[in-house]
Amino acid sequence: MADLNRQDLIKAMVAEVDGLTVRMAGASLEAMITCITEALAEHKSISINNFGKFGVRTRRSRLGIHPQTQTEIQIPATIVPYFTPSVGLKQLVNQQINPPINPPHIKQHEPNSDISR
Repeated sequence: MADLNRQDLIKAMVAEVDGLTVRMAGASLEAMITCITEALAEHKSISINNFGKFGVRTRRSRLGIHPQTQTEIQIPATIVPYFTPSVGLKQLVNQQINPPINPPHIKQHEPNSDISR
């Protein structure tokens, strides 16, 4: 299976939820990405049950070698984002044979009649 990009995710969302339009799926995806990005920028963590946890970590400063001059340089401390998958997601990814068609941790959604098209 090929890697997915933003448009592929939007198409998958539309196929998964009855009544969801491409525009609504795109707006939902953008809102989710914005919320996660803003929380990480504020050094907050985000936990999503049965999916995983997003957060930030501080990498300590360290000595390194400059690749061109071969001299020692001080590499400054940095803050980097990370993702830790949930146990259920790890199990789903590591299944070798016959993965379930509808994984047990993903709930099937009923069409919402209140969604405007």
